[in-house]
Amino acid sequence: MDNSNIDLDEVAASIEEKRLRWVSEGLDPEPLTWTDNDEGWPFTRTLRADVRRPRSLALRVYRSDHKAGMELVVYAGGWADITLVPPDSTEPPIATYVELVAPADLDAPLDQAISDLSPPL
Repeated sequence: MDNSNIDLDEVAASIEEKRLRWVSEGLDPEPLTWTDNDEGWPFTRTLRADVRRPRSLALRVYRSDHKAGMELVVYAGGWADITLVPPDSTEPPIATYVELVAPADLDAPLDQAISDLSPPL
């Protein structure tokens, strides 16, 4: 039985559509990573073709100066964790938990995290 509630391929496509914009805004997005329900934890893959039953996908985005970063993990079960590491090392990371009914439910929280991460103009 597959317990997937969220189409991670749809989430991945949405992220990839935003990648060039993020780079133009001074951000450094790393390649997506995937985990598979049929493999042990936390074995990750960078190629979607190597994953038979996606459990999660993850993305790390850094400011180009690497003084701040964001990690997103989206779980096929219907939730996501977003962690923002502020540029001021005295500030604690900011963690956000998001319930997802559809992949589009991730758009606003991810856009906010990217906005918070973007370097000042």
